Amino acid sequence: MEYQDRLFNIKPYPIKSLKHYTNMSNLKKILDDKTWKLTNILSMNDKKESTRLGIDGGIERRDFSTFYLASFSNMRRESHAMWHIYGTPKIKEGISDLQIKKNKVLIDLKKDVFFNSDNFEIDYFHYWDGKNFRKCMYNKKIPLKNFDNYLRTCLFAKINYYDSKDEIFEKSYSYTSSIKGLGIGRVINISNFGRIKTRSWEYEKEIRLLAGASFFPHAPYEESYLLLRLKDKFFEKMKIILSPWDDGEGYDIVNEILATSHIEPEILKTIKIVSSSEKGMFN
Repeated sequence: MEYQDRLFNIKPYPIKSLKHYTNMSNLKKILDDKTWKLTNILSMNDKKESTRLGIDGGIERRDFSTFYLASFSNMRRESHAMWHIYGTPKIKEGISDLQIKKNKVLIDLKKDVFFNSDNFEIDYFHYWDGKNFRKCMYNKKIPLKNFDNYLRTCLFAKINYYDSKDEIFEKSYSYTSSIKGLGIGRVINISNFGRIKTRSWEYEKEIRLLAGASFFPHAPYEESYLLLRLKDKFFEKMKIILSPWDDGEGYDIVNEILATSHIEPEILKTIKIVSSSEKGMFN
């Protein structure tokens, strides 16, 4: 299991908090399916960062589409702005604005939950290619000539913030290199890849779980995603923070979501449902 340790037993760096703003529907899906979603890096919300993916000579934008991320806030306190921005469902038809706000929740995970491979099912993960789910492997030191669908690397990185006119947004992510067995080609320098945003996003104090994957045939696109498969231990001591707009119904709804999940009872006992510290502060 040595290869797996390199994926999730990552060398820790100081994490104050690991918070994810979402809604009750997504919470139920996470608990029922026992998966954590990593979205394609082409769908980043900072347009300046996203645009940078298209400036590299010799590397098309789609060649970056084998990278995926999950975003978290590294703030101990709740964020007024993020409660407003995140957790809104894509399909809002027939749902009032107030009900959408009431349905928001904040998942507060243990700070070290991604650093322990015992929290994950490590035989395979899921990859959605736009039409079907594929079973994909973790990196088992597969020779380059035999590569198929597998996860090359997985690591945590904090986001660094720069002024929108900083030259870093004009620098290339790629460089020319001699690739063994393939000759001269353009490769991606991941030292800053997926780790920079403009200062307008600094309030989020974002940290990311970044994953690089290899797919054959090459098919990823912007709406593709990965699903890491979770063990029940992943949810141990998780805190579910109710919406600041909650009118008292949220506790029972979340409690029912937990009760109907298939998580072990002993783990469920450690999960807390709490009110938001921002409750009563919003209109």
